[in-house]
Amino acid sequence: MRFLEQEIQIAIAHYLKGLEAHTRKRFTFFHVPNGGKRGKSEAAKLKAMGVRAGVPDLIIFFNSIIAPPLFIELKAGKGSLNVNQKEYHAQLKELNYEVLILTAHDKRDGVDQIEAIMKEKLA
Repeated sequence: MRFLEQEIQIAIAHYLKGLEAHTRKRFTFFHVPNGGKRGKSEAAKLKAMGVRAGVPDLIIFFNSIIAPPLFIELKAGKGSLNVNQKEYHAQLKELNYEVLILTAHDKRDGVDQIEAIMKEKLA
């Protein structure tokens, strides 16, 4: 994940943590840390443990009455999906899960977009 994507994702996570507390836990979320540099032995161990290439960056679980889980892939600026992401996202969609690609130009843009998504989901 590039540095700008990291900054945007940190801002989004900060927003979501505050919203989670404010909405009395009507949802929860987490980040899947698939990126980053690893040695060959660490990468092999993680793969054996079930790490999958292409898994979206954020996974949001709602109270099941509200909505099914939401998978969000974050891209900064002109970033695009790689082959692994396209394949894994297609698999999620085949299982009837929603995968949103959130393309943000900066932290404010990312937070504004996630805020709009969450307002819709929690309405």
